[in-house]
Order: sequence, then C-alpha cells, then structure tokens
Amino acid sequence: MPGSSDLWYVSPYRELWTAGGGAEPIAPVRRRPTAASCAAELRTRQYQQVAMADMKAGGWACARTAEHNVVAVRIAAIPPRGDENAPLDISYTVWQQ
Repeated sequence: MPGSSDLWYVSPYRELWTAGGGAEPIAPVRRRPTAASCAAELRTRQYQQVAMADMKAGGWACARTAEHNVVAVRIAAIPPRGDENAPLDISYTVWQQ
C-alpha cells in the first residue's frame, strides 16, 4: 500500500515513489551518496518520483522518509518493459536525522 511504506514501486508506470504518493522528496544522484550529500541533493532537487526510464542498473537515488530521515537507494536491477509482475531490485541505507 503506497501510504504504508517509505518507498514504493509503481510497476505499470515504472516509477519509484516516496510515501504518501510522492509527499516526500526523491532525486536521482550520479554516484553513491553519503548522508550529507543526500540531504544536500534533496534541498536543491525535489521530485515526487523517479522514472526507471531515466535510471540504469547500479544507479542511485536519495529520498526523505515519512519520519524525515534520509535514505540512499541503489537500483540493483530494473525489470524489463512489459513485465508488470517483476519487482524492482533495490538496496538502501537509511540515516536518522
């Protein structure tokens, strides 16, 4: 359920959203972030979602959780187009603020 987790993947649209339908910011980043660099990215670039069409396997995104912590998300693998049942393979690190 979208409101019950900090990150959710909408497979038909191939997008990664934050809690509450994008209520918290999320932004793609170029390299593995730190807590400070994630927080800085989220102050300057805030999106409601990250489209997988704009990402590559091994890419990173930063987001804010519903508890206002910062999370770095690594996109390990992106499901192929047309496979709506395939999960998005991610790993993440959460830094408490």
